[in-house]
Amino acid sequence: MPHPRPPPEPRHTAQASAPPSTSRPAVYKPRISRNFPRSRNGCLTCKSRKKKCDETHPVCGCCAKKNLDCSWPESKAQKEGARHHVAAQLRLKPGELNKSQVSSYSLMGSSSSLLCHQWSLSYSREFLNNPNSRLLFDRYLSRTSVQLGIISPKGNPFIHCVLPLAFSDKLVMNCILALAGVEYGEEIPAVTVPTIWKHYSLVLRDLKASVSQGMQEEKRLHLLLVTIFLAIFESISGNSQTSLHHLKASRQLVLSISSNPSSLLTQEHRDVWGFLLEMYSYRALIASITPLGAVESQPIIVDPFLNSLSTLTQYKTYGFQFSFGYSLFQFIPEVSQITNQRMAEENSGTFSASTYMSYMSLRSRLSSWNSCILAEETNIGSQNIVAATIYQNSLLIYLYSYFCDSDPGTLLEMELLANRAFPLLISLSQSQVASIMMWPTLMVSSCLRQEEQYDMVREGISHVDFNSKTVKQCLELLNLLWADSDLRAYGPRGLDLIMKKKGWSLYMS
Repeated sequence: MPHPRPPPEPRHTAQASAPPSTSRPAVYKPRISRNFPRSRNGCLTCKSRKKKCDETHPVCGCCAKKNLDCSWPESKAQKEGARHHVAAQLRLKPGELNKSQVSSYSLMGSSSSLLCHQWSLSYSREFLNNPNSRLLFDRYLSRTSVQLGIISPKGNPFIHCVLPLAFSDKLVMNCILALAGVEYGEEIPAVTVPTIWKHYSLVLRDLKASVSQGMQEEKRLHLLLVTIFLAIFESISGNSQTSLHHLKASRQLVLSISSNPSSLLTQEHRDVWGFLLEMYSYRALIASITPLGAVESQPIIVDPFLNSLSTLTQYKTYGFQFSFGYSLFQFIPEVSQITNQRMAEENSGTFSASTYMSYMSLRSRLSSWNSCILAEETNIGSQNIVAATIYQNSLLIYLYSYFCDSDPGTLLEMELLANRAFPLLISLSQSQVASIMMWPTLMVSSCLRQEEQYDMVREGISHVDFNSKTVKQCLELLNLLWADSDLRAYGPRGLDLIMKKKGWSLYMS
């Protein structure tokens, strides 16, 4: 007879085994309602700063209070209107727009308002989806691209040469965003600063990867653009030594491309090459005649092609750096060579008659150069003629300063040149050419002797519409020069003396 099954044991649940709770029951917290609606149509600046926007047009209250640039997202109607406008010009339907066609049209011939529009197109979202990156891009379009050179009626090469490369290459895009950020200076919203350094670090990473993998012919123009822009970035940041390292890298790329011109397959490639060659040539020439300071040797080699700048006139972009006339800048390699020879003779305690004769010949030719020669080279406005006169006097000051000991009257001539150029320099302090007048400002100001002139220089530099730590360093250097009681603290050689005392080096991009 089967035995009956024993009754099942009772199951012990977690609730049964848990000790009785002595804590208070959870209190329901009611949701706090807002006294104001959530901003959904606020300005881009407030969104990037994560601040509430009152949506007041054209400048919201928060931006007005903080004195910030107030930029707004375009409405759907505006976006569609611009897309239809581009499509109409291209004789395409809006749905047929592609990145190369929009890029080609809007960058070569349209206004900047259409450029701002491209961020919303599918091919650019990966670059500018971040509102902080969009803010930097807008800054590049509206300010940075205008400040970097002299914009001619032919257009702005920092737009129509650079942006097609940027939209096809992340390396170039990250580079212009980083450059726009550092040019923004102290005005930039604090929340955007990490974005600047993110783009900068991506540039360095991708640049290193491109070099290590071997440079392809079609990428050399991109790399040259990036290295020159990095030199400008570091110059604006006040890092002269790093800036010069990038400029040296640019030189290698210039020599590589110029040795194989057949690699420039299209007219667009040749236009970009002409733009980059002029930009490099200007910076290399200025570096060759800037007082060395703590640098022991000449940082930049003056290559033979810098002696003949007339070849630049064949390119559409010519004039954004050398609008003063290439023949004036062609004196710079000779000025650099003779002053370096004289410096070497001083260090060895010798004096060469041949060097002095070369100096006297160059001095005569440079003094006789005038704006009539400039007028024959190109159609030029009165503002550029004034700028050319300032550069001419500054080159003479720099040249004279290395031969003061052999010609006692030279110091007086330097002062006369400075007093002649000084009022012209002040007249250009708020002009378009002010951003490339820092070198002559330094040369002329180093030969001034009156306190009221010092105050005018301080006032003019403080209002320069270009955010650069190098500009502030130049003003600090001049203040030290003017306050130094050493009789040698005068002129360009005096600047060199002060920089050596402080262990400084200076490069003006």
